[in-house]
Amino acid sequence: MLRDVRLAAAMLREVKLPEVPPRATRSAREQGSGTVLTLGFIIVLCTVLLAGVALSGAVVAAHRAAAAADLAALAGAQTLSGGSEATQACVRAATIAGAQAAEVLGCQVSGQEVEVKVSVQLPWAQALIREPAVARARAGPAPEVR
Repeated sequence: MLRDVRLAAAMLREVKLPEVPPRATRSAREQGSGTVLTLGFIIVLCTVLLAGVALSGAVVAAHRAAAAADLAALAGAQTLSGGSEATQACVRAATIAGAQAAEVLGCQVSGQEVEVKVSVQLPWAQALIREPAVARARAGPAPEVR
């Protein structure tokens, strides 16, 4: 049996396999087209991701601005209900808005109601979103129910 194996191995060494013709090659014009297509796909993907980051930054800024405006208006209304003056209510509203990283753009007091307008700019999204998110809120005593 060992002799048969040696004989078979010797025969394989002597046998020359037929040459396989080369595969059909692409034309020179198509060389590297896969690289260009992949690069284009990566650029499109990065653009879509960047747009998603900008959109999510805008949504986060809008929510933060709304929350800051609500809290500032409530703080101003609470200050008014304690018997303070309108200027003290707006100062308190500005303090609360500042604690929420918001800037007060306007504060109006009419009767027992306080209306506050604030803006919020996210530092990490400043390069993508040029305009700050703006929100308004109004707070005061509940209307009388008849």
